[in-house]
Amino acid sequence: CDACRAVNEGRTTDIVEIDAASNRGIDDMRELREQVRYAPSQLRHKFYIIDEAHQITPAGFNAFLKTLEEPPANITFVLATTDPDKLPDTIASRCQRFDFRRIPREPMVEHIRAICLKEGLAIDDEAIEIVVRRATGSLRDALSMVDLLATSATSTETGRIDVTLTRRMLGISADGWALDLAIALADRDVTAGLAIIGHASDAGQDMRSFARQIGEVLRLLLLVRAGANPIEADGRVRELAGRFELAELLHINERFSELDFKVRTAGLAQLPIEIAVVGALVEQPAVVQIAPQPEQPRAPRPAPQRAAPASAPPSSWTTPPAE
Repeated sequence: CDACRAVNEGRTTDIVEIDAASNRGIDDMRELREQVRYAPSQLRHKFYIIDEAHQITPAGFNAFLKTLEEPPANITFVLATTDPDKLPDTIASRCQRFDFRRIPREPMVEHIRAICLKEGLAIDDEAIEIVVRRATGSLRDALSMVDLLATSATSTETGRIDVTLTRRMLGISADGWALDLAIALADRDVTAGLAIIGHASDAGQDMRSFARQIGEVLRLLLLVRAGANPIEADGRVRELAGRFELAELLHINERFSELDFKVRTAGLAQLPIEIAVVGALVEQPAVVQIAPQPEQPRAPRPAPQRAAPASAPPSSWTTPPAE
Protein backbone atom coordinates (compact mmCIF):
# COMPACT_ATOMS: atom_id res chain seq x y z
CA CYS A 1 0.00 0.00 0.00
CA ASP A 2 1.00 3.64 -0.20
CA ALA A 3 1.67 3.84 3.52
CA CYS A 4 4.04 0.87 3.43
CA ARG A 5 5.91 2.25 0.45
CA ALA A 6 6.23 5.63 2.16
CA VAL A 7 7.68 3.97 5.27
CA ASN A 8 10.15 1.80 3.32
CA GLU A 9 11.30 4.74 1.21
CA GLY A 10 11.61 7.09 4.19
CA ARG A 11 9.10 9.59 2.81
CA THR A 12 6.67 9.68 5.68
CA THR A 13 6.79 12.33 8.38
CA ASP A 14 4.74 10.24 10.79
CA ILE A 15 7.69 8.18 12.00
CA VAL A 16 9.96 10.34 14.13
CA GLU A 17 13.20 9.01 15.61
CA ILE A 18 14.67 10.79 18.61
CA ASP A 19 18.17 10.15 19.95
CA ALA A 20 17.79 10.25 23.72
CA ALA A 21 21.56 10.36 24.16
CA SER A 22 21.58 13.98 22.94
CA ASN A 23 17.92 14.92 23.58
CA ARG A 24 17.54 13.79 27.15
CA GLY A 25 16.66 16.80 29.27
CA ILE A 26 13.44 18.23 30.59
CA ASP A 27 13.24 20.86 27.84
CA ASP A 28 13.47 18.15 25.14
CA MET A 29 10.66 16.19 26.76
CA ARG A 30 8.50 19.30 27.00
CA GLU A 31 9.06 19.94 23.31
CA LEU A 32 8.06 16.35 22.56
CA ARG A 33 4.91 16.83 24.64
CA GLU A 34 3.99 19.77 22.44
CA GLN A 35 4.63 17.85 19.21
CA VAL A 36 2.34 14.95 20.03
CA ARG A 37 -0.67 17.26 19.87
CA TYR A 38 -0.51 17.27 16.07
CA ALA A 39 -2.36 14.56 14.19
CA PRO A 40 -0.55 12.27 11.69
CA SER A 41 -0.49 13.50 8.10
CA GLN A 42 -0.12 10.25 6.12
CA LEU A 43 -0.50 7.25 8.40
CA ARG A 44 -3.31 6.41 10.78
CA HIS A 45 -0.84 6.49 13.67
CA LYS A 46 2.19 8.62 14.38
CA PHE A 47 5.19 6.82 15.86
CA TYR A 48 7.88 8.36 18.05
CA ILE A 49 10.91 6.07 18.35
CA ILE A 50 13.09 7.14 21.29
CA ASP A 51 16.48 5.46 20.94
CA GLU A 52 18.68 4.84 24.00
CA ALA A 53 15.73 5.78 26.18
CA HIS A 54 17.57 4.86 29.39
CA GLN A 55 19.74 7.97 28.99
CA ILE A 56 16.86 10.37 29.61
CA THR A 57 17.41 12.32 32.81
CA PRO A 58 15.13 11.80 35.84
CA ALA A 59 13.64 15.27 35.31
CA GLY A 60 13.05 14.42 31.67
CA PHE A 61 11.26 11.20 32.61
CA ASN A 62 9.05 13.10 35.05
CA ALA A 63 8.08 15.54 32.31
CA PHE A 64 7.40 12.67 29.90
CA LEU A 65 5.41 10.51 32.35
CA LYS A 66 2.07 12.31 32.01
CA THR A 67 2.18 12.08 28.21
CA LEU A 68 3.11 8.39 28.39
CA GLU A 69 0.22 7.69 30.78
CA GLU A 70 -2.41 9.39 28.61
CA PRO A 71 -1.08 9.61 25.05
CA PRO A 72 -3.32 10.83 22.22
CA ALA A 73 -5.30 8.07 20.55
CA ASN A 74 -3.28 8.22 17.33
CA ILE A 75 0.21 8.39 18.91
CA THR A 76 2.47 5.41 19.70
CA PHE A 77 5.75 5.66 21.59
CA VAL A 78 8.53 3.13 21.04
CA LEU A 79 11.28 3.21 23.67
CA ALA A 80 14.39 1.42 22.42
CA THR A 81 17.15 0.68 24.89
CA THR A 82 20.10 -1.63 25.40
CA ASP A 83 19.80 -1.37 29.17
CA PRO A 84 16.13 -1.75 30.18
CA ASP A 85 16.98 -2.11 33.87
CA LYS A 86 17.90 1.58 33.97
CA LEU A 87 14.38 2.66 33.02
CA PRO A 88 12.41 3.93 36.03
CA ASP A 89 9.69 1.60 37.26
CA THR A 90 7.09 4.31 36.63
CA ILE A 91 8.05 4.24 32.93
CA ALA A 92 8.62 0.51 32.48
CA SER A 93 5.31 -0.41 34.15
CA ARG A 94 3.41 1.58 31.52
CA CYS A 95 5.06 -0.11 28.54
CA GLN A 96 4.80 -3.44 26.79
CA ARG A 97 8.22 -5.07 26.70
CA PHE A 98 9.61 -6.89 23.67
CA ASP A 99 13.10 -8.40 23.93
CA PHE A 100 14.97 -8.73 20.63
CA ARG A 101 17.40 -11.62 20.35
CA ARG A 102 20.65 -11.81 18.46
CA ILE A 103 20.28 -12.92 14.85
CA PRO A 104 21.69 -16.39 14.13
CA ARG A 105 24.64 -16.77 11.82
CA GLU A 106 22.96 -18.35 8.79
CA PRO A 107 20.12 -15.81 8.35
CA MET A 108 22.60 -12.96 8.74
CA VAL A 109 24.93 -14.41 6.11
CA GLU A 110 22.06 -14.82 3.64
CA HIS A 111 20.76 -11.31 4.33
CA ILE A 112 24.15 -9.68 3.79
CA ARG A 113 24.69 -11.69 0.61
CA ALA A 114 21.27 -10.60 -0.69
CA ILE A 115 21.96 -6.92 0.09
CA CYS A 116 25.35 -7.05 -1.64
CA LEU A 117 23.75 -8.68 -4.68
CA LYS A 118 21.04 -6.02 -4.80
CA GLU A 119 23.56 -3.18 -4.44
CA GLY A 120 25.95 -4.68 -6.97
CA LEU A 121 28.76 -5.24 -4.44
CA ALA A 122 31.29 -7.99 -5.13
CA ILE A 123 32.19 -9.65 -1.85
CA ASP A 124 33.90 -12.92 -0.96
CA ASP A 125 32.14 -15.50 1.18
CA GLU A 126 35.03 -15.53 3.64
CA ALA A 127 34.74 -11.76 4.00
CA ILE A 128 31.05 -12.18 4.86
CA GLU A 129 31.98 -14.77 7.49
CA ILE A 130 34.44 -12.35 9.09
CA VAL A 131 31.82 -9.58 9.16
CA VAL A 132 29.22 -11.89 10.72
CA ARG A 133 31.62 -13.05 13.43
CA ARG A 134 32.55 -9.47 14.31
CA ALA A 135 28.90 -8.37 14.38
CA THR A 136 28.06 -10.97 17.10
CA GLY A 137 24.41 -11.17 16.11
CA SER A 138 23.80 -7.45 15.45
CA LEU A 139 22.62 -6.88 11.88
CA ARG A 140 23.04 -3.13 12.23
CA ASP A 141 26.72 -3.55 13.09
CA ALA A 142 27.17 -5.99 10.22
CA LEU A 143 25.65 -3.61 7.69
CA SER A 144 27.76 -0.75 9.02
CA MET A 145 30.89 -2.82 8.44
CA VAL A 146 29.74 -3.75 4.92
CA ASP A 147 29.15 -0.07 4.19
CA LEU A 148 32.67 0.74 5.39
CA LEU A 149 34.15 -2.04 3.27
CA ALA A 150 32.16 -0.98 0.19
CA THR A 151 33.51 2.56 0.48
CA SER A 152 37.08 1.29 0.82
CA ALA A 153 36.70 -1.16 -2.06
CA THR A 154 36.08 1.68 -4.53
CA SER A 155 39.73 2.74 -4.17
CA THR A 156 41.10 -0.72 -5.05
CA GLU A 157 41.87 -2.01 -8.53
CA THR A 158 39.30 -4.80 -8.50
CA GLY A 159 36.63 -2.98 -6.50
CA ARG A 160 35.95 -6.25 -4.70
CA ILE A 161 35.55 -6.78 -0.98
CA ASP A 162 38.04 -9.56 -0.36
CA VAL A 163 39.55 -11.11 2.75
CA THR A 164 42.65 -8.92 2.69
CA LEU A 165 40.64 -5.70 2.54
CA THR A 166 38.25 -6.92 5.23
CA ARG A 167 41.02 -7.84 7.65
CA ARG A 168 42.87 -4.59 7.05
CA MET A 169 39.84 -2.34 7.48
CA LEU A 170 38.50 -4.18 10.54
CA GLY A 171 41.92 -4.42 12.20
CA ILE A 172 42.03 -8.21 12.18
CA SER A 173 45.35 -10.02 12.10
CA ALA A 174 45.98 -11.98 8.94
CA ASP A 175 48.91 -13.90 10.40
CA GLY A 176 47.04 -16.12 12.87
CA TRP A 177 48.71 -14.61 15.93
CA ALA A 178 45.72 -15.37 18.15
CA LEU A 179 45.85 -19.07 17.31
CA ASP A 180 49.66 -19.08 17.69
CA LEU A 181 49.23 -17.60 21.15
CA ALA A 182 46.75 -20.33 22.04
CA ILE A 183 49.32 -22.90 20.89
CA ALA A 184 51.93 -21.27 23.14
CA LEU A 185 49.47 -21.56 26.03
CA ALA A 186 49.00 -25.24 25.22
CA ASP A 187 52.80 -25.70 25.21
CA ARG A 188 53.06 -23.81 28.53
CA ASP A 189 55.68 -21.67 26.82
CA VAL A 190 55.70 -18.20 28.39
CA THR A 191 58.60 -16.99 26.24
CA ALA A 192 56.88 -17.90 22.98
CA GLY A 193 53.64 -16.29 24.12
CA LEU A 194 55.34 -13.00 24.96
CA ALA A 195 57.26 -13.09 21.66
CA ILE A 196 54.00 -13.44 19.70
CA ILE A 197 52.53 -10.43 21.47
CA GLY A 198 55.67 -8.45 20.71
CA HIS A 199 55.57 -9.38 17.01
CA ALA A 200 51.91 -8.37 16.77
CA SER A 201 52.63 -5.02 18.43
CA ASP A 202 55.66 -4.33 16.22
CA ALA A 203 53.59 -5.08 13.12
CA GLY A 204 51.08 -2.37 14.07
CA GLN A 205 48.31 -4.73 15.18
CA ASP A 206 45.61 -2.97 17.19
CA MET A 207 45.94 -4.49 20.64
CA ARG A 208 42.26 -4.15 21.50
CA SER A 209 41.27 -6.00 18.35
CA PHE A 210 44.01 -8.56 19.06
CA ALA A 211 42.61 -9.12 22.56
CA ARG A 212 39.15 -9.76 21.08
CA GLN A 213 40.59 -12.31 18.65
CA ILE A 214 42.36 -14.10 21.48
CA GLY A 215 39.11 -14.17 23.44
CA GLU A 216 37.25 -15.65 20.47
CA VAL A 217 39.82 -18.43 20.05
CA LEU A 218 39.90 -19.25 23.76
CA ARG A 219 36.11 -19.31 23.91
CA LEU A 220 35.98 -21.78 21.01
CA LEU A 221 38.56 -23.98 22.75
CA LEU A 222 36.50 -23.94 25.94
CA LEU A 223 33.28 -24.84 24.11
CA VAL A 224 34.88 -27.66 22.14
CA ARG A 225 36.60 -29.09 25.22
CA ALA A 226 33.30 -28.96 27.12
CA GLY A 227 31.62 -31.05 24.41
CA ALA A 228 29.82 -28.34 22.47
CA ASN A 229 29.89 -28.15 18.69
CA PRO A 230 30.32 -24.50 17.63
CA ILE A 231 30.09 -23.93 13.90
CA GLU A 232 33.10 -21.58 13.89
CA ALA A 233 35.48 -24.25 15.23
CA ASP A 234 37.64 -25.74 12.46
CA GLY A 235 39.91 -28.76 12.58
CA ARG A 236 42.87 -26.87 14.05
CA VAL A 237 40.78 -25.54 16.93
CA ARG A 238 39.31 -28.97 17.68
CA GLU A 239 42.74 -30.59 17.68
CA LEU A 240 44.19 -27.87 19.88
CA ALA A 241 41.32 -28.14 22.38
CA GLY A 242 42.34 -31.72 23.11
CA ARG A 243 45.68 -30.51 24.49
CA PHE A 244 44.00 -28.67 27.36
CA GLU A 245 42.16 -29.84 30.40
CA LEU A 246 38.76 -28.24 30.86
CA ALA A 247 39.84 -26.71 34.18
CA GLU A 248 42.87 -25.15 32.45
CA LEU A 249 40.71 -23.53 29.77
CA LEU A 250 38.36 -22.23 32.43
CA HIS A 251 41.28 -20.64 34.28
CA ILE A 252 42.75 -19.16 31.07
CA ASN A 253 39.41 -17.74 29.93
CA GLU A 254 38.94 -16.10 33.31
CA ARG A 255 42.32 -14.42 32.93
CA PHE A 256 41.52 -13.13 29.44
CA SER A 257 37.83 -12.26 29.93
CA GLU A 258 38.38 -8.63 31.00
CA LEU A 259 41.14 -7.72 28.57
CA ASP A 260 39.04 -5.39 26.43
CA PHE A 261 38.60 -2.84 29.20
CA LYS A 262 42.15 -3.22 30.49
CA VAL A 263 43.73 -2.77 27.05
CA ARG A 264 41.56 0.28 26.37
CA THR A 265 42.63 2.01 29.58
CA ALA A 266 46.24 0.84 29.82
CA GLY A 267 49.13 3.20 29.21
CA LEU A 268 50.96 0.41 27.34
CA ALA A 269 48.37 -1.44 25.29
CA GLN A 270 50.10 -4.82 25.11
CA LEU A 271 50.90 -4.98 28.84
CA PRO A 272 47.51 -6.40 29.98
CA ILE A 273 47.79 -9.17 27.37
CA GLU A 274 51.32 -10.01 28.52
CA ILE A 275 50.20 -10.08 32.15
CA ALA A 276 47.30 -12.38 31.23
CA VAL A 277 49.64 -14.80 29.43
CA VAL A 278 52.12 -14.94 32.30
CA GLY A 279 49.33 -15.22 34.87
CA ALA A 280 47.57 -18.00 32.96
CA LEU A 281 50.73 -20.11 32.79
CA VAL A 282 52.48 -19.26 36.05
CA GLU A 283 49.69 -18.63 38.52
CA GLN A 284 48.60 -21.85 40.14
CA PRO A 285 46.18 -22.35 43.03
CA ALA A 286 48.22 -22.17 46.17
CA VAL A 287 47.89 -25.06 48.57
CA VAL A 288 49.32 -24.26 51.97
CA GLN A 289 50.19 -27.30 54.01
CA ILE A 290 51.19 -26.91 57.66
CA ALA A 291 53.28 -29.79 59.00
CA PRO A 292 52.08 -31.04 62.36
CA GLN A 293 54.31 -29.86 65.17
CA PRO A 294 55.43 -32.41 67.77
CA GLU A 295 53.60 -31.92 70.97
CA GLN A 296 55.85 -30.62 73.71
CA PRO A 297 55.50 -32.29 77.12
CA ARG A 298 53.81 -30.05 79.51
CA ALA A 299 55.26 -29.42 82.93
CA PRO A 300 52.94 -30.37 85.76
CA ARG A 301 51.11 -27.45 87.08
CA PRO A 302 51.91 -26.71 90.71
CA ALA A 303 49.11 -27.30 93.12
CA PRO A 304 47.50 -24.11 94.21
CA GLN A 305 48.69 -22.99 97.62
CA ARG A 306 45.98 -22.14 100.03
CA ALA A 307 46.58 -19.19 102.27
CA ALA A 308 46.64 -19.93 106.00
CA PRO A 309 43.68 -18.53 107.88
CA ALA A 310 44.48 -15.28 109.57
CA SER A 311 44.59 -15.39 113.39
CA ALA A 312 41.70 -13.74 115.12
CA PRO A 313 42.47 -10.38 116.62
CA PRO A 314 42.66 -10.33 120.43
CA SER A 315 39.26 -9.88 121.96
CA SER A 316 38.58 -7.09 124.34
CA TRP A 317 36.07 -9.29 126.23
CA THR A 318 37.30 -10.37 129.66
CA THR A 319 35.97 -13.59 131.08
CA PRO A 320 34.48 -12.93 134.50
CA PRO A 321 36.13 -14.86 137.36
CA ALA A 322 34.37 -17.91 138.62
CA GLU A 323 32.65 -17.50 141.92
